[in-house]
Amino acid sequence: ALTGLTEMTTSDFMAAFRRGTEASYAAIGDPTEGTILTVMKEVSNLTPDEEFESTLLRMKDQAMATVENTPELMPLLKKAGVVDAGGLGFYYILKAFYLTCLGEKIPETEEISDIFGTNEEDRDDLFFRFCIEGVIKKNEYYKGEHAAEPLRKQLSKMGESEVFIETNGLIKFHIHSNDDQAVMDAVSRYGSLLDFKVDNMQKQVDENANLYDKVAFVPVVAGEGFSAIFSNFLVPQNQINPLGNEASYEEFISAINSLKAKNIVLLPNNQNAIGTCEILIQKYNDGVKKLYFIPTNSQAEGVTALEHYDPEMEIEENIVNMKEAVSNCLTIKVAIASKEYISEDIHVYKGDYVLLKGNHPLATSPNKSGVPSLVREVLGGYDIITVYYGAGVDPDEAEDFSSTLEDILPSSTDVILVEGDQKLFHYLINGEKTN
Repeated sequence: ALTGLTEMTTSDFMAAFRRGTEASYAAIGDPTEGTILTVMKEVSNLTPDEEFESTLLRMKDQAMATVENTPELMPLLKKAGVVDAGGLGFYYILKAFYLTCLGEKIPETEEISDIFGTNEEDRDDLFFRFCIEGVIKKNEYYKGEHAAEPLRKQLSKMGESEVFIETNGLIKFHIHSNDDQAVMDAVSRYGSLLDFKVDNMQKQVDENANLYDKVAFVPVVAGEGFSAIFSNFLVPQNQINPLGNEASYEEFISAINSLKAKNIVLLPNNQNAIGTCEILIQKYNDGVKKLYFIPTNSQAEGVTALEHYDPEMEIEENIVNMKEAVSNCLTIKVAIASKEYISEDIHVYKGDYVLLKGNHPLATSPNKSGVPSLVREVLGGYDIITVYYGAGVDPDEAEDFSSTLEDILPSSTDVILVEGDQKLFHYLINGEKTN
């Protein structure tokens, strides 16, 4: 709406709001009135004044009037005695615009009027567990404005609150679903994941209900990327981040003692920490907590273990399922050799790209272009391959690596690219067999 303009009038500003509202309605699979959409629509239908101050004041006031009316448009809100949260958020954005236009400071906090109501009843009716969103760079086959329409229809059957925006080369999506892996599998077939985020809505509910008194996890985590990944699961914020990626006995004890949960699951995520966990299982006894551990050799395997945790199952059944999932994994690392290495099986030159299983070299290539073929030889029989790229890898380079890998692997294999931010290895690549 503002393309080509050097100055913006209030009419231009309102036109931009109308375009934004139209795009928002078009992006929602099933637009519902009584939400932020209604507030946006009512605001953008206003006729602007000549001055921005008075226009923004009217927009702000209209937003509040519409927010107050949202319970009349949506019975669920009226039953709960609340207004729509998204619409209220939109009101605060407009209020911030208005205050900024006047040169006033925006308050950090604000008391909410009684008209917004409160709902202090326990809520256990959360139907969809995950809030999933991401951005896909389309592969060549799906280039075009509406070429990925089949994906939109597929996602609409997987949950609710679907948002789907498609351009010639990109897809932006959002959905609430109970199966984040199925969503990831579906979207990854259409191109490379530039961004993928899963928020565990059940986790938020459980935190309020103090359900961590039942089960908690203590994972060894190194790197901000993996810390973010683990925080999406039912994992308390006391992850162990040891220097050199090796957790001590005392660090585990400290983490365990800080938790109230009666059942605590240790995720060593490192070969060197597995022995420490085995000792802890044998020796730790405070008469209240019970320890379990999953023998995860890498952070990637730790992620797989948590993906197979079901809070509705008993802890013993979960441990069996998580161990089985990890046993169906193989994690390899890609690093650059810092010195020459010779054994009966392999000759590695300094500067070579090396594939390692644990600390054992499997294959080597003098350049990075040869790495995808080596990965295919090792993980070609796995159903899901997740590529975690390290702190020193450019995201575009990682995307090219992932795309090349996807091209040379069987079409039935799903390749997922994730920022791991690990320090020691270019790539941490996890293969998982699902059948």
